[in-house]
Amino acid sequence: MNRHRFYVKMVVSSLLRRRSRMIVALLAVAIGATILSGLITIYYDIPRQMGQEFRSYGTNFVLVPGGNEATIDPETVRKALDYLPGAALIGAAPYSYRMVKINEQPFMAAGTSLGEARKTSPYWFFWGRWP
Repeated sequence: MNRHRFYVKMVVSSLLRRRSRMIVALLAVAIGATILSGLITIYYDIPRQMGQEFRSYGTNFVLVPGGNEATIDPETVRKALDYLPGAALIGAAPYSYRMVKINEQPFMAAGTSLGEARKTSPYWFFWGRWP
């Protein structure tokens, strides 16, 4: 018991006598923690913000069916893509949208070629293997 009291007394008296060193050490720890939390926030938030900004630009080229047609056949899409220079085309990801009901609730379902979507949206974050 005597050893512990001596140790505590020694630490407390050391802190009281060297207040300036203690304040500098506490400020250094506080500044380090602030910088670390800022870097972690930036590390996790930047990809989310970049994805949001890229999505806000939208696509560069959109084909939609005209008249009373509900879909565009693949041959028409291929002909339209032939007009674009090959070096300028990164990818073409066709999306198909349908209204579906799940438990009598309407939802919008979308389908696409994931290989092409991966080319046109390289900023997508995906864990595991692409199907």
